[in-house]
Amino acid sequence: PNASFGQVAAGRGSSVPGSVSVRVTTLDHELPNSPVLLLKTDTQGFELGVLQGAASMMQRGMVRLLLIEMSHELLNNAGASPLQLMRHVASAGFVCTYLRFFSAVDRKHRRYGPRPPPPSALGRSLSFEQMDDLLQSLPPHNTSAWTDLLCWPSR
Repeated sequence: PNASFGQVAAGRGSSVPGSVSVRVTTLDHELPNSPVLLLKTDTQGFELGVLQGAASMMQRGMVRLLLIEMSHELLNNAGASPLQLMRHVASAGFVCTYLRFFSAVDRKHRRYGPRPPPPSALGRSLSFEQMDDLLQSLPPHNTSAWTDLLCWPSR
């Protein structure tokens, strides 16, 4: 088990007063031989850590589909990047497609909505680097854009 999230704040403010200890484990540890039809992760930037904790399951073909929310800003805030996430998924033998892009529509009121992909992305494959660049540059040039990736085993 991984203890990287040993303390979680019980409310706003300092993470020490009012904090609680939590046990953190991995999917590989909890579900070592359980087939999974759909593994969805929307963990606010910690998707790479979640999928690293499921690496054995993914590599052994125990996971049929992945649905991953991928946000440039949230991944960076968690110490990762979309590039690292996509490379990890590919190294586990998965291929992906993006479903739709989202970004801020009204930052003042914290409203988000779908964004059309740029014309340069329509009808063609994107490299990991191009997808990373795209997430950084969606109008109105903000790094809070995200997409959902749907992934399946390449074999």
